[in-house]
Amino acid sequence: EAFLKAGVGTIALKLGSRGCLIRTDRENTSKSGVYWRHETEDRWEIPAVPGITPVDTTGAGDTFAAAFLTGLLEEKTLAECGRMANAAASVTISEFGATTALKDRGQINALLSVKD
Repeated sequence: EAFLKAGVGTIALKLGSRGCLIRTDRENTSKSGVYWRHETEDRWEIPAVPGITPVDTTGAGDTFAAAFLTGLLEEKTLAECGRMANAAASVTISEFGATTALKDRGQINALLSVKD
């Protein structure tokens, strides 16, 4: 809430095994003309991908950020960006090393197609 009050338009907060929390101030973001101006909500709790056993969390945050930003560039909703970021980070933590596990977008898409 403090970031929103300070003028930040959108916040994506990683919550580890709980997934992520996304908050937005629609008024601030609509002024900047960003892609998610069509959102009707201002808060999303996106659960983590089920069934993932973490091996090494190195690189998970960077992967999360990269996937979230990729979703924004692809004009996905904020909830879709959060799901994509969670899925990408889940792949990253499945093996040792920051860049070992995630090889292509298909791995992320496969996790996104799995139903809870």
